[in-house]
Amino acid sequence: MIEINNITIRYPYREKAIPAISSLNLSIARGEYLAVLGPNGSGKSTLIKAISGMIGLDSGEIRFKGMKIRPGRFGEDLFGKMAVVFQEPGGQFLMPSVEMEIMTVLQNLGLSLEGRKERFESIIAHFSLEEISRHKPENLSGGQMQIVNLACAMAVYPEVLLLDEPTTFLDTSHREVLLGRIDELWRDGTTVIHVTQYPDEALRAEKVAVLDGGKIVAYGDSESILNDEENLNKSRLTIPRRLSCRKWLGFDYAAAGAIDRICSGIPNIIHPCWQDTQNASEKGQCVLKAEKIGFAYPGGSFKITIDNLELYRRRVCGLVGPAGSGKSTLAFLLAGLLNPTEGEIKLDGLLLSEYKGNKIREKVGISWQMPDSVLVGPSVADDLNSIIENMKLSGIDPINILGKTNLIGLEDRIVDSLSGGEKRKVALAGALAADPDLIILDEPSAFLDPFSQGELIEIIRNLADDGKAVLVVGHDLPFMAEVSDRILGISDGSILFDVPSGSFFSEISYLKSLGLPLETLVDLRQRLVQKGITMRKSSIDPCYLASRLKTSSGIEGEIA
Repeated sequence: MIEINNITIRYPYREKAIPAISSLNLSIARGEYLAVLGPNGSGKSTLIKAISGMIGLDSGEIRFKGMKIRPGRFGEDLFGKMAVVFQEPGGQFLMPSVEMEIMTVLQNLGLSLEGRKERFESIIAHFSLEEISRHKPENLSGGQMQIVNLACAMAVYPEVLLLDEPTTFLDTSHREVLLGRIDELWRDGTTVIHVTQYPDEALRAEKVAVLDGGKIVAYGDSESILNDEENLNKSRLTIPRRLSCRKWLGFDYAAAGAIDRICSGIPNIIHPCWQDTQNASEKGQCVLKAEKIGFAYPGGSFKITIDNLELYRRRVCGLVGPAGSGKSTLAFLLAGLLNPTEGEIKLDGLLLSEYKGNKIREKVGISWQMPDSVLVGPSVADDLNSIIENMKLSGIDPINILGKTNLIGLEDRIVDSLSGGEKRKVALAGALAADPDLIILDEPSAFLDPFSQGELIEIIRNLADDGKAVLVVGHDLPFMAEVSDRILGISDGSILFDVPSGSFFSEISYLKSLGLPLETLVDLRQRLVQKGITMRKSSIDPCYLASRLKTSSGIEGEIA
């Protein structure tokens, strides 16, 4: 169905062009589900843009059903046949409301009035968009935006669905809805090409292609490719958690009753099950304190109401909640980008509103959920230097900041040529420029390959060790488990709980209170701590859980 013949695509770098894709060949059959994995900068997003004709080729050709794909002719050649959901949710909207966005797509298909109405109602119901159908897209959360984007793509009933990391900003509930719908489309005959950074998502596909350096370095059926840990590690990738669980714990957590079976043979042990290695006296000085704050967008019914919130030096606080719960809005309030309509926020004892101009950025650094809106370039070094110059900062060593964010060697790269994960690192560098006391990171792990996520965890922990207060906003629970000291749970604009990270990941009732579905490895961890197995970290990594089970109980049971 899709034939990719020896294509090469180059981007500018210094005074020459470097290949984003090099002599790549790939054949995708009708009805195939192909997942595309690879480290940051490997060419995954470039491949999606090339298949959809969004960018031109330096050499080679791509054919769809025998027709050569012409750059810039998507509407003329491919509309109604292919649909694309890109990785940045906010850049795909044209209309002032969700319903008009979907209706415009249906109008462009040439359907009758009755046909448009019937399909519109079906799409709205299937994606549960009733409550936000009249909202402006820009007022939605990143996760809500992406669901609307997918709904628009589905509305054309495409033969081919191209997905560029579509689940990045989705909470667990919406992610499962989206992935389930993709599975249904594939079973109904839709050809799916799915770029993802999540190995477990790739495992759902029929086949997997691993890109590295713009070339395919592995291709085959998904389980075979994703079981090859040695080769995956060479491309900064890891095996799926599902397979990791099988490797370290000896069972498939997707199998019915698997957790019951492994836990039934473990005797109860008499000693503490969770130990917070940093007690309250060690949490550090309070940097930010918010009391009785409220905020509502003009004309909107959603409201933020926070009774009390404190952020401390040397601690990493995770903020979790479903899509649309107010996570990003709260982050903007704490960063001084929005002003509360009631209550007060104090930073080092002063009202946040008293910090004028750049002074607040010297105290609070924020790394954005969607970095394209704040990157000015043209190069990585230019972007960072412009921040230093605009804030009139002195004694700042840009190379030191780039080193902290693992950007050495990319100083001269054009920002627009970077991958989504690389752009996030540039945005983080900008947030660190003024050496702020409080650092707020909104979905920092988005678009990062597994090894880059590990590097980011080390960066964040080092910032806390250096005396910073860090707030991490996100949906990625395994990432949160590794990086956070405490967890704030937010739902409908209110904080429901504030608990040590280890407690959150040892008790599934916290997920239930947020309306999030059961996370299998949280369930397993809870069962283990109920048996009395001591956990000294909040990790839900299968290797860690297996090590604690062996060390604490002395019983291996089904453990491999």
